[in-house]
Amino acid sequence: MKKIDTHTWKEFSMKELGFINFHGSRLRYVDRKEGNVPFITAGKENQGIIGTIGNEVTTYSDPITIDMFGNVFYHDGLLAGDDNVYFFVNPQMGKYEKMYIVSVIRAQLGTSFAYVDQFRQDNADALTIALPSKDNQPDFAYMEQYIRSLEQRVQTTLTTFEHLIQMPKHAVDTTEWKAYKIGDLFDVVKGKRLTKTNMKEGAINYIGATAFNNGITAKIANDNNLHQAGTITVCYNGSIGQAFYQNEPYWATDDVNVLYPKFEMSKYVALFIVPILKALGQKYGYVDKWTQDKMKETEMPLPTTPNGTPDFLYMEQYMQKIEQRVQQNLDKIA
Repeated sequence: MKKIDTHTWKEFSMKELGFINFHGSRLRYVDRKEGNVPFITAGKENQGIIGTIGNEVTTYSDPITIDMFGNVFYHDGLLAGDDNVYFFVNPQMGKYEKMYIVSVIRAQLGTSFAYVDQFRQDNADALTIALPSKDNQPDFAYMEQYIRSLEQRVQTTLTTFEHLIQMPKHAVDTTEWKAYKIGDLFDVVKGKRLTKTNMKEGAINYIGATAFNNGITAKIANDNNLHQAGTITVCYNGSIGQAFYQNEPYWATDDVNVLYPKFEMSKYVALFIVPILKALGQKYGYVDKWTQDKMKETEMPLPTTPNGTPDFLYMEQYMQKIEQRVQQNLDKIA
């Protein structure tokens, strides 16, 4: 990527740029009501948005947000947030200029803030950034043009990526595969309920009965009932059959079963098995749930070796080839 010439840039405070900063208000998880207003807190996932609320709270229009850890985002529309977030509001500035400013703030803050040394009100009030300038004033025309050009490049990339996704797929020959009981290959462990009132906000993945975001429905600090990384989670209630490989320790709710391998399972073998589990789970529903006992007895078709054991080497190599093909396709659109 071409390096940006910054020798004409000038320092501006956020106040000089027309921004007023506001501090979000604490709203406990148990007090949040269902509604349509996006609500954000500290975190990188989904631009900090953890859901929508219907509470009567202060909302901010098209703001730049900075949370306690220094995560910076631009948001379209109205939203609210808790006291771990600062809202920089400027109704006179367009979204492209704000998006440019976000990228500068993000680069400037870097990893300066963390759980111990947090971004707080004094940092918000004192925030200054270096921006392109013309005649000692911010060059907003340049910022807008730059972001618009990036947007066009991204759209071109997405169009290419969509074409790659729609390319013909080759069927896998499963005629020589053998069925194995899930309970013979895995210890099936039921998750544990954690009520909303007992949840503590943190950085640990909380796996719920959802088909999205690798099963993550919350970030918690509770660490007394964590499952190991390198295991597979499967919903037996809610989004039944949705399976995900988990690469770091996590808490699984009681609507989720956790599969602990009885063999040495690599990431690639797990990623081979996950879509098979999803396919098996499709025959279960709200009435006939895929309970722990049923899951243990469910037979799962897998590639097999001549001596009748699962061919884990084939699975590993197959997924590595898939990964290489995906990377090659991504390289085409980079």
